[in-house]
Amino acid sequence: SLPATEVAALLASRDARTAELEAAISELQAAGTGQRDAAGDPLSPEDARIAEAQLAEALERIEARLEEQEQSFRHVLTMLIEWLEEDPSREAA
Repeated sequence: SLPATEVAALLASRDARTAELEAAISELQAAGTGQRDAAGDPLSPEDARIAEAQLAEALERIEARLEEQEQSFRHVLTMLIEWLEEDPSREAA
């Protein structure tokens, strides 16, 4: 059976990753509000392409982390289900 502390640790890890992803999404949203440089001047077409490429790379990293988080969450749920099914005192659950 799976100890409750291990489940809690896995869920805490998932929550930390969720917070990290939310922060990254906020950064991306802030970066995408306008194509201007730090001084507020419009970006040149070349600079805009570079910024878009950087944004695409950041989005790919976020998607990869999200996939990893989803796999971890599914693993935790599978372990929890197995734990509930194996413990005879939890048959009513």
